[in-house]
Amino acid sequence: MPTTIEEAELLSLMLTVRAVTPTPAASTFDAVAPAATAPIPIPASAPQTALRRSTGTSLPAAGAPIGERAPQTAQRRSTGTSLPAADAPIGERAPQGKGTYEGFGRAAHALLLSAVRDSNPALAEELHAGSGPRPFTASDLIGYSTRKGLDPGRTYGLRFTALTGPVAQAIQSAAGKGRLAAGQAIELAGREFRIEAVAPSPRLRAVENGDRRGESWAAATTWEALSAPWLLGRAQPGYRLAIQFASPTTFKSQEKHVPVPLPGWVFGSLLERWNAFAPVALPPEARRYAEECLALSGYELRTRPIATKEGGLRIGAVGVARYTAINKDRYWLSLMNLLADFALFAGAGAGTTMGLGQCRKLEAGS
Repeated sequence: MPTTIEEAELLSLMLTVRAVTPTPAASTFDAVAPAATAPIPIPASAPQTALRRSTGTSLPAAGAPIGERAPQTAQRRSTGTSLPAADAPIGERAPQGKGTYEGFGRAAHALLLSAVRDSNPALAEELHAGSGPRPFTASDLIGYSTRKGLDPGRTYGLRFTALTGPVAQAIQSAAGKGRLAAGQAIELAGREFRIEAVAPSPRLRAVENGDRRGESWAAATTWEALSAPWLLGRAQPGYRLAIQFASPTTFKSQEKHVPVPLPGWVFGSLLERWNAFAPVALPPEARRYAEECLALSGYELRTRPIATKEGGLRIGAVGVARYTAINKDRYWLSLMNLLADFALFAGAGAGTTMGLGQCRKLEAGS
């Protein structure tokens, strides 16, 4: 287990920033709703093989009935307002009319690469040029509303996460004495901000699994500390899980982006990132368990449009989704709980390095 944050392998760093100069609010606002009457594409079922854990317990074959998922009813369009502070949902901003608002996610992505380049140029180039899952995420500007503009009288949030030790160390170096340190001036999309606070502080002890400190978005741990309670049987896995999607979240299926957090897409996305970076891989059958044995049992979701650099719109879901296990096998439930804890660092779906897919597990009763 780490004794300081510098030793962490998984990091979620939250910056508190303030705009140096104000920007005017948008003069008009048109809520953009997804133009969708066609059914949402559902991926084909997994191969017809039975899942088996080490003790020999098997799940029903893919074609066998194991329960019904909650109906995927149409989601309501919202004319959402600005986001609350950093511990509130990240993606509650009002989109500007005609798809012109691109957010600060791309600017945050560029800022992170610049911060990493200061201490490790080779790593920054690897992060920029790499393909496949990336070992970091970057948020949009948390709390910003196009209707209100930037207000120097309030603070905003900016969050970066790391999924490897080298990336975590580079971010910590930048937060300690580099361009992400408290007091530094930064530029995002042509606007100047000043960093007022950094959490977790490099001088604090790392946050271990289970200690969310009021469910803060800031945390640091190791792969071992995160996984041990679930993989070694120290924790009792719950069969009900809730995930908060705090910025627009979308999943790519059959060349389309779908803003519906179905269990197989959410936990499949987390599984892909886990197996890309964790020292111990989880069985690929975990995706099939999520598809067939977790039901989307409730949700409070809204859609949010984000403009793409190509000039189009990408629609994402913001809110909370609740999942209930139909098959309560302890081994597979432990893996689902582990992946849900991992969501804080990994994000889910597409565009997580550009402000999308910021999410975390909510504790029971939330």
